[in-house]
Amino acid sequence: MYILPAIDLYNGSAVRLSKGDYNNMTVYSNNPPEFAEKFQKSGAEYLHVVDLEGAKDGTTANFDTVKAIIDKTDMKVEIGGGIRTDAVIKKYIDAGVSRVILGTGAVMDSLFLERSVRNYGDKIAVGVDIKGDYVAIKGWLEVTEVKCFDFCRGLERIGVKTIICTDISKDGMLGGTNVELYKKLNDMFDLNIIASGGVSSIDDIKKLSELNIHSQEDRKMITKRIIPCLDVKDGRVVKGVKFEGLNDVSSPVSLAEFYSKSGADELVFYDITASAEGRKLFTDILTEAAEKIFIPLTVGGGINTVEDFDRVLKCGADKVSVNSGAIKNPALISEAAKKYGDQCVVLSADVKRVDGRFTVFARGGRDNTGMDAIE
Repeated sequence: MYILPAIDLYNGSAVRLSKGDYNNMTVYSNNPPEFAEKFQKSGAEYLHVVDLEGAKDGTTANFDTVKAIIDKTDMKVEIGGGIRTDAVIKKYIDAGVSRVILGTGAVMDSLFLERSVRNYGDKIAVGVDIKGDYVAIKGWLEVTEVKCFDFCRGLERIGVKTIICTDISKDGMLGGTNVELYKKLNDMFDLNIIASGGVSSIDDIKKLSELNIHSQEDRKMITKRIIPCLDVKDGRVVKGVKFEGLNDVSSPVSLAEFYSKSGADELVFYDITASAEGRKLFTDILTEAAEKIFIPLTVGGGINTVEDFDRVLKCGADKVSVNSGAIKNPALISEAAKKYGDQCVVLSADVKRVDGRFTVFARGGRDNTGMDAIE
């Protein structure tokens, strides 16, 4: 069984749609090649990529990004979305793609599909996107009158070897995959089946493994994330209670490397006294730690301006967390998001229960802002 992590591309970024809704989009990264490289370092051999703009309008809007992913990694990359002509297939094959996925083109033009299979053999796969019992096309925006099982029967007859089957109702929801659907397809057809949509847990993968089919991980990536948070003071990781009684624990760099190798999904650094002391966040330790880990790194403490965002991101952070700075200047969040993207901006809040209500504190938990955390 092969596990294929998936990256959906829109406007050059790695994104995720919920149930195929283009109006419900989450941006994961503005650097998909770097994102893909992290999958490879985690052991992935294959990568599933979809050009969402291409799927919707038939263009190759993200071709350069796909090529950059191929050049940066050694994974076998398959690409789908907007591939509806012979010229586009050749363009991707020449760029180094290992397999091209036909979706709308396969449904709307059977002669094109037959010609593609004849010319490229098992380098051609077909995406079977299912809504109810019917096949959806054009980035899931249109549902055809073609029943999914009838369509698969035709694919088998033409000589297609591999299908990527997505239950749209499950995609991006982290609610588990449609095992019954894939079992029925596996029993009925002599096709290599890649299951997609809702694959979000080890249990899902085990169930699919028993069917002897492959699994494309849900585009939401995982169900739970383990994110250690390192509180840093004077260049050392410390631990206390309610920001008091701080005890020295370890070096931030060595502890970051330990957590990265131990399987943590992300890591957070907080310079817990930067705001209180009115100084800039440490950068030398940050740069060294970023060079040694291969997981997303969020950094906070003393972030008060867009220039602070710039400085921290250039040191290797993936995200910047802002707390006191956003309380003083709420516009900082939108200004930073506009310049660096929503995915780079994290709002953190130190909250204490005071007189029965949850109140926001600033400057490392020292100053009561009087702001209600819920409101």
